[in-house]
Amino acid sequence: TATDLPGQRAQLTEIDLIDIREIDAPSGVSVSGSFSRSAADNSVLQWYSVSDDEGTVVDPLSGSVLKPGDPGYAESAGRRATLISDNALHLTDSEIAPFSITLEGGAIYAPLITNETSGERYFAFAAANPDKLEHFTGLGANGWGMEDVYGGGDRDYDDLIVRFSLGS
Repeated sequence: TATDLPGQRAQLTEIDLIDIREIDAPSGVSVSGSFSRSAADNSVLQWYSVSDDEGTVVDPLSGSVLKPGDPGYAESAGRRATLISDNALHLTDSEIAPFSITLEGGAIYAPLITNETSGERYFAFAAANPDKLEHFTGLGANGWGMEDVYGGGDRDYDDLIVRFSLGS
């Protein structure tokens, strides 16, 4: 259980996925904001498209439909992330940086964090994580914090903090 969340909270909250299924923007939807890093390991932030709020993905190579926890889910989600151009935001410890990325409308996007030291990937869906634990918590509208260490680390959910807004 979470014991050291910001604001003395004891419960994790769901994060806001980027749901732009209803947006028809020929030039895409701009996702911009800032992210900060407070951890020893460097990480990469990416997004990947999912089919529903439960994180279902369609593998771009095989066409297989996979749910978080299914064998091959992490690899398929990683392949989906590489389909988005300029979708690898790098950040080192004690750094705060702005970001802007353009996503195609008509889809839902979920975050994918890769710890560059361990190589572990963490998803917004606990079943997809290598330790089957929640690594993300919501920090208000369009904001979330995460833990980037296997087993949940120190559970303060500030290893990476992201805040974003949408525009077209």
